[in-house]
Amino acid sequence: MATVTRGGNLPDTGVTKNEVYAMVDNATVTGIVNADIASNAAIDPSKIAGGVSSSVRGTFVNADLSTGILTITHSKALSAPYSMSVRIFDNNNLEVISDSVTGATNTTVVSLLSYGTLTGTWGYVYIA
Repeated sequence: MATVTRGGNLPDTGVTKNEVYAMVDNATVTGIVNADIASNAAIDPSKIAGGVSSSVRGTFVNADLSTGILTITHSKALSAPYSMSVRIFDNNNLEVISDSVTGATNTTVVSLLSYGTLTGTWGYVYIA
């Protein structure tokens, strides 16, 4: 359960609206667990310890591949060892295991060569 710590103490008399605002603005919240957060909460990623990864979804068809290779371009400006995760889904919404995934600064290359000619629209979820 989350705990709110007040951002100061109010005097017994003569409290102004700005003093109340300052106390609220300087309050801290600790001990937050998943159950405390609504599924639609808009949380600034800079407020999460250790940062937060964001996912990018996309779709592709066989014509988007070059010799069985899907190249996903992004603007994550990653550096080695290129920490990322890519999940690929076929046209039946089943997750498939790619032959290999190679990361780079602003691209990820996914080999699907063993799947031959792809049928329909496939999808990916990329997390970095």
